[in-house]
Amino acid sequence: MASRNGLNPKIRGPKGVGYGRALPAPFSFGNGLCPDGVDDYLLIPGLVGKTWPLEGTIEFWATVLSDSRSQREIEIQFNDGSNLRFTAYHRTSPTMYSAIRQSSSDDPPGTYALNNKYHYCFMWDANYFYSWGSALLPNVIVPSTISSNINLVINGIAIGGQVDGSLCSTTKLDELRFYNRKLKLDEIIANDNNGIGNNPNTTENLFAWYIFEQFEMLDFSVLQDGSDIGLGIRDISGQNHHASEQYMDTSPSSSTYALKPF
Repeated sequence: MASRNGLNPKIRGPKGVGYGRALPAPFSFGNGLCPDGVDDYLLIPGLVGKTWPLEGTIEFWATVLSDSRSQREIEIQFNDGSNLRFTAYHRTSPTMYSAIRQSSSDDPPGTYALNNKYHYCFMWDANYFYSWGSALLPNVIVPSTISSNINLVINGIAIGGQVDGSLCSTTKLDELRFYNRKLKLDEIIANDNNGIGNNPNTTENLFAWYIFEQFEMLDFSVLQDGSDIGLGIRDISGQNHHASEQYMDTSPSSSTYALKPF
């Protein structure tokens, strides 16, 4: 109840950053994204035309199934022709890297193996990339100099391939989260939860969050007015940046269904 003069009490309307978001269920890995590596991938149309944050974090769990370097797990393309890319491939150490303008790279420390599930975080600000991977104990965040500012207008974002549909991936992904601030080491470790995973330690800075549990009919329109309905993966951050499926097998009864236990 609220009243400015004490005479006319009123019920306050729902307000706040988290209003309208569903509270997450107790954490567990259900399905994950399991692309076929041929032609299926996801696009995030709701982020096109928006500005990539000056600092932030991309966090996800991944199981690398191929030692091919010519695969793309995530790509963000910018309006000046540059890009931010995440590529998984098998090396003694490590298996993931990110690159801006296809030059600077940043690797999580530790030794990674094919067919094992790992937790990764890539962070950035105006001057550095920062990487973290769950293979190394004690857990440390490693910085590397960034080659150019990525606070740019977004032309496209793809998951499981490049924006143009090339270099599709076979890497299994789950709990993919985009934040508009850098996570602290203790937050990352809390999310890792001794390797068994956890819901985000913080949700206020999430601008996209995908758990790949099921395909749904979703509204991809800017105004959320029902004018652009399609099949995809829900953004559970509450920001409506849903991921649109591209050439994926979306039939749960199919042996090549794109969502499988992670």
